[in-house]
Amino acid sequence: MALSLLRPRMPSRYHNDLSSLISKVDRPCLHAALLGFKHPHSGKVLEFSCPPPEDFAEVLDELRHVTATSDGFGQ
Repeated sequence: MALSLLRPRMPSRYHNDLSSLISKVDRPCLHAALLGFKHPHSGKVLEFSCPPPEDFAEVLDELRHVTATSDGFGQ
């Protein structure tokens, strides 16, 4: 589990909240907000965008909060 990789560096006051939040997500949290490529025949640049799913966005917001408010985490 990815959370186990964070445990040694994450202040314990955040661990229970994040563990609970992440345990509710039953799939990998992998998302591309923007993908693009040059079409091989037309040469036109195509771009596709999509916001992250709600559960993914919630986990990401919490991780950003932990990073912004903890000492040394994420550095």
